[in-house]
Amino acid sequence: MKKLKRLPHFESEAEERKFWQTHDSTQYIDYSTAKRASFPNLKLTSKPITVRLPEGMIERLKIRAHKMDIPYQALIKKYLWCPATQHRGVARLNYFDRLSKR
Repeated sequence: MKKLKRLPHFESEAEERKFWQTHDSTQYIDYSTAKRASFPNLKLTSKPITVRLPEGMIERLKIRAHKMDIPYQALIKKYLWCPATQHRGVARLNYFDRLSKR
């Protein structure tokens, strides 16, 4: 096991954020001893946005969401989340059609 550097004391979150942007955390933290944490009372934050979509697309989304028995806004979030996490923003052709066939 390599010797770890001592963590500095930070006066603010901004100072800590700036530090971690320029330093490698593996020099300060032994991740092999890390344990999984659970935060059951943590509330996810969401921010309302406005997106203009063609009316026909919205109607198709509502129909698919109804077939899946979920709100159409939840279906839109699912469609946006899956490609973003699986492909880091790389678009996939006909993604809506493949996902709805699952």
